Amino acid sequence: MSALSCELAYALQNHPNAPKNGETVLLLINDKNNNEKNLSNDLKNLFEDKYKLEEMDIKEMINKAENIYNENDDNNIINLEENLLETRFDAAICSNIFVGEGIVNDRQRIAQVLGLLLRLIRTDGILIIRENLKELGSRSIADLTKFLDVFASRKHQKNNQQQKQQQQQQTLGFHFYGMCQIQDSIFAHSNFLDVFWTLTTAIEFRLYDDKLATFREFLDKTQYTEDNVASYEWIFGKDFISPGGINENRIVLKRFRHLRPGQKMLDIGVGIGGGARQAAREFGLQVLGCDLSSNMIQHAFDRNQRDKDHRVEYQIADAMVYRYEANAFDIVFSRDCIQHIKDTKRLFRNIYTWLKPGGQVLLTMYGKGHGVLSPKFHEYVRKRQYALKTLEEYREIAHNVGLTNIYTENMTKRLREILVIERDRAIENKKEFIQKFSEKLYLKLIEGWADKLQFIDEDNQNWLLLRAEKPVHPYAYLTEAGA
Repeated sequence: MSALSCELAYALQNHPNAPKNGETVLLLINDKNNNEKNLSNDLKNLFEDKYKLEEMDIKEMINKAENIYNENDDNNIINLEENLLETRFDAAICSNIFVGEGIVNDRQRIAQVLGLLLRLIRTDGILIIRENLKELGSRSIADLTKFLDVFASRKHQKNNQQQKQQQQQQTLGFHFYGMCQIQDSIFAHSNFLDVFWTLTTAIEFRLYDDKLATFREFLDKTQYTEDNVASYEWIFGKDFISPGGINENRIVLKRFRHLRPGQKMLDIGVGIGGGARQAAREFGLQVLGCDLSSNMIQHAFDRNQRDKDHRVEYQIADAMVYRYEANAFDIVFSRDCIQHIKDTKRLFRNIYTWLKPGGQVLLTMYGKGHGVLSPKFHEYVRKRQYALKTLEEYREIAHNVGLTNIYTENMTKRLREILVIERDRAIENKKEFIQKFSEKLYLKLIEGWADKLQFIDEDNQNWLLLRAEKPVHPYAYLTEAGA
């Protein structure tokens, strides 16, 4: 039984919407090489006593997809859907379709395939898409993630009253669950670009706001555009996009108690991955880094493919949605990320669950001060979609979910020092920055520094740290705490 088949099977069966015994799973495996043929056979062996399995020829499926989308008449599309798509599956596993058939850069043909799969799989069913992108690079991971994240397709329904047909159209799309690396490829072949996406099908795909489909798209098109990410790294130093760069991150990591080589760390909001690689390199930790922004994390994939550090893995996932195993991590770490998360209590409950008994969590985040909040600060928070809390509020939430040995610190004075140093460095190297990026971006960053310094001086914006532990006997404590 191949490790790859076990990974894909685990991903399907560990999903919150995993198919039940006796339900139907579609296998779409491009078997042009022996590895893929073995994958197909292994999945059949793994699932034969649990699910009903069906296979579809890849070329036949692509032809069906093209037939549907090449018809412009709505009635013809309806008839094609009814004739071709008699079966609805509870889940589908696809492997090497886009790369294997040479359509990975053809968005129209990918859209045709996705549109067909949306119709083949029941609502809330699971779609797993695995592609080996080693020859294409990390940019293809970001591009495919963005495409899958916002893809939507019309579903046509018959209606006797032609004028009402438009009202009967439904919009189909995906809920993004996660994109993970294939561990077998990492450890056996030092290939960090063999990946799979896990999605669920959804009806009535809704926009995140008036123009952007999801929070991931909001991040990638506002704060973490490609130019912004590159400029942040120029400011904060190679591999880092958080204040103080590598040296400040080392100071923060040393605030953990008893770091030991081999411990497992979850890094929430890993960004471009410098902190995760530093934790592995300097402290010997095994790190899983997750982030929502595909613009940022593509750099993490690319640099790990270069460095071949098997202690570090990355995934594109929402820590509020992805289901990590209970008691799986010795350490949970996050640098300046959780201000993006509205439901802090649920996040802390999740962290409590993921930590092993005796495990540690350490977070730094932007917070809210105790000064009178200015209209300008309110607008800044609104644009960034932040959910800021005071240090006292974070401490109370940590206590209420059962964490112990809670230590908190207001590090705003240090943030101000860092901002001044980095602002002055940018001013000193203005010509270089403008040549590399643009004067418009330079002026925007200078204005941003001025605003942040003002927010700090008015005690509107704080920089906070929280460290805590999961008790060794958590259930006794939870009963006592009433959590």
